[in-house]
Amino acid sequence: TTIAKTSSCIGTQRIAAIVHLAVLLISQVFSVDLVMGLHEASLSIGRWQTAVVSTGSNSNIPEWKEGTQYEEGSVVRHRDTTYLASSPSLTSAHPESNSQVLIYTFFCKPFRVLKILTLTEAVMVVVLFYQCLSLHYYQQFLPTTFIIFLHLDTIFSLARTAKLIYTEKSKNN
Repeated sequence: TTIAKTSSCIGTQRIAAIVHLAVLLISQVFSVDLVMGLHEASLSIGRWQTAVVSTGSNSNIPEWKEGTQYEEGSVVRHRDTTYLASSPSLTSAHPESNSQVLIYTFFCKPFRVLKILTLTEAVMVVVLFYQCLSLHYYQQFLPTTFIIFLHLDTIFSLARTAKLIYTEKSKNN
């Protein structure tokens, strides 16, 4: 049982290190300028939702045209499906484009990605802290504590990035 506990501890540390590296890489890739640029792009793209209309009034709905920007609440028809513009700004997205929906979903609120990354790091800190408390052998205590501090450092850097995004957003408004 001693070998099993030690190997599970090392396995958890490896998983924690991999998660930490992934979150650290993502947080470095999504700099403040990139997140704000993607936020502005997502607002200019907009979003469509499928709309339900009665069959008789479908002929009065205009056809969707590429390059045209539609206001919120505009109803268009594309390939026998009716769509409603549901973003607060102008919508120029293709109604059937999944990639534009993903861009809008992730970056219409710039803090969404940072919240996901911060919550992932916080869960890893809690798991590692619990593991640190339940250690029976102290040779794993120092590496586990070191990994906890790495996760905490990443959480603080994500908070610093969120603060920069908040000040950048408040300057633009």
